Amino acid sequence: MRLTTLLNSHYNAAEWENKGYELPRFDIQAVRQKTFEEPTWIHFGGGNIFRAFPAALLNDALNSGKYDRGVIVAETFDDEVIDKAYTPYDNLSLLVSLKSTGTIEKKVIASVTEALKADPQLPDWKRLIDIFCNPTLQLVSFTITEKGYTLSSPNPYSITLILVVHCKLALVLSVGVLDKEHGMAFIFFYTIIRNLINY
Repeated sequence: MRLTTLLNSHYNAAEWENKGYELPRFDIQAVRQKTFEEPTWIHFGGGNIFRAFPAALLNDALNSGKYDRGVIVAETFDDEVIDKAYTPYDNLSLLVSLKSTGTIEKKVIASVTEALKADPQLPDWKRLIDIFCNPTLQLVSFTITEKGYTLSSPNPYSITLILVVHCKLALVLSVGVLDKEHGMAFIFFYTIIRNLINY
């Protein structure tokens, strides 16, 4: 059994469910198409925390019919996240939770519709610009973990790396802000880098 088989309309759902997997109850392809045409949410930093919490919550909303679009992931720090965690599984992931009772919950997360590398030198950059220029975009969020805010010493390499990531974000955001006619709103869940400020 492979996650990507779930994108085939003829997959055997009973086989998965008999093994304890909770499957998406929404039309994955329809959500992907609607999100591609009318994106509302893009998230920077698609690591484990994102997949286990925000993406899982959106998956629940899609399952309940309370929402009709997925989330687009963009990665600025480590392209391998896209290459190893998203692309091979066609943006599907498996959330495994060990409950206090000792039971294991296995849930397929299908709320991520695209995974893009936020690098101006790569083809994904054009798609990012298109997303930010789309008047349907409502939310930009970030997951910033220890790689983004823990600086134990004034290491020039660490500070340069952080500045490069922020400059990439500023570039793509500046393109979106130019679309003033639609008054795009950006909501940032942002952690202030104290060590950088004090440096």
